[in-house]
Amino acid sequence: MAPEALDPEMHGGLGMPSDIWALGCCIVEMLTGEPPFSTPDTPEKTIYSNIIEGRYTMQQWMSPLVKDFIANLLALDPAQ
Repeated sequence: MAPEALDPEMHGGLGMPSDIWALGCCIVEMLTGEPPFSTPDTPEKTIYSNIIEGRYTMQQWMSPLVKDFIANLLALDPAQ
């Protein structure tokens, strides 16, 4: 769930930025087999907190270019 959906007042509501963010999530999951903000045993409250705070990890084997691309897609501020 995009940050815009969890906190529309802070993030401006749904639209193109949330679609771009979702694309970032899909790319991470396609590359790693896991969603970016959780593991199978992550509590739901922690997942929401991770999303709102933009807390996720990048795999060490990812190239700097891929890491930068994903970071731009998952940016909390769409203007970044």
